Amino acid sequence: MISRKLIQLEKVLPREGSMKFNSYNIRPYHNQILSIVDDILSSDGVKEFYGKYTDVLDEEVEAFRKMYGEGNREYANSKTGETFIGVSDGLKQQECYRERKIEEMRTSIANMILQNIKMFRMDAEDSGFILIPQMNSPGRPNAHHRRRDMDFQQYESFREINLQKRLEIISHGCIYQLSKGIQQSFYSQLEEKEKLRHVVNMARKENYYRY
Repeated sequence: MISRKLIQLEKVLPREGSMKFNSYNIRPYHNQILSIVDDILSSDGVKEFYGKYTDVLDEEVEAFRKMYGEGNREYANSKTGETFIGVSDGLKQQECYRERKIEEMRTSIANMILQNIKMFRMDAEDSGFILIPQMNSPGRPNAHHRRRDMDFQQYESFREINLQKRLEIISHGCIYQLSKGIQQSFYSQLEEKEKLRHVVNMARKENYYRY
């Protein structure tokens, strides 16, 4: 269950330092975080958008191939400024583009998870839950926090309810980001096609006036 994974992640994440996915502070927890990301992307209500997102990336790569070929010739996406090469170190650069976009999306969702855990902790403090370190827990700097001024079971219940609600927020955020990515990919294809059409028309005009 995704909410259980989210709770386990909150228990072990550091309470000090950066809460950005690519920060040194969070690096030891990447596998846990990405496991939650993948579960969210395959969940009902989100997986349909993720499937469409990967489909439009495939269409974008295929469009690049048809327009520019797959040789060693370099070409650029006029919107993003990224350069593509037909073949690079045995792997088509167009396919690297697809994988890079997917990783960017996963990183964005990972940051949503981390920010919502940060917000949960702020909610907990605002609700009067104060955490103090439990002694005699060497090697477990984040798993040893306990309730001081309220019953620990109350805190556990508060965390479960709050993170379940935040999981819904994260899921909606995923759908928004995926929808935005789908739209950007669609318009990027249109722009590239229009650019190619303009080049072809210019070439035809030059040919006409030359002969």
